[in-house]
Amino acid sequence: MTEHRDSETRPEGDDSEPVEPALRAGVALYVDGQFHAAHEPWETVWLDATGETERLLHGLIQVTAALHHTTERNWAGARGLAESAPAYLAGLERPHGVDLDPIRGFCRRLAADPVVAERAPPPPIPYHGRRLGFDDLGESGLQRAAAAVAAETGYDADVLVSAVDFADGTGPFRPLVVDFLGRAADRRVVFQRLSEHVDRRRREAADVRGLFETDE
Repeated sequence: MTEHRDSETRPEGDDSEPVEPALRAGVALYVDGQFHAAHEPWETVWLDATGETERLLHGLIQVTAALHHTTERNWAGARGLAESAPAYLAGLERPHGVDLDPIRGFCRRLAADPVVAERAPPPPIPYHGRRLGFDDLGESGLQRAAAAVAAETGYDADVLVSAVDFADGTGPFRPLVVDFLGRAADRRVVFQRLSEHVDRRRREAADVRGLFETDE
């Protein structure tokens, strides 16, 4: 599936090109239930963002932090963040195509009863009216998502970033990166296969460079 693009203009105050792939990477991680990892791509662009974009990212980061607190049964921390996040998201319509109504409603429920997160998963974040998956990400978004998961799990991010660089639409690299992101139970095996393919491609590139080198 190719990366989604649309004709909507960016929110006022946003002139930062890296925002979109970072936003998409975080949304895909959130939709997959990797709430803590989701904040990593957002945080990389949040501090430089302005206007509606800054408020959007700030609010989403607080939402994922609240969800992280629920996994540790820190109900007070979850409640506090669920109460503060909507203030950043208030009045925003659909910045960057993100529908915030489900998230705002969930924050109200979480603030009233943080244990609700154990009874039902939080709603997805609709992006331009659809559910965003890892296979929908472009190169930059896929690299950002992979780096975030690597930071969470201790895998070598350089291997994953190189794998995305090597992806050409027909080889094994992109499908394996998508599997690495979305198939946690198989992650170790998938990463091993990715490492082997990346090592092979690096050796091939080194061999080609060697053909054009001359001895002094």
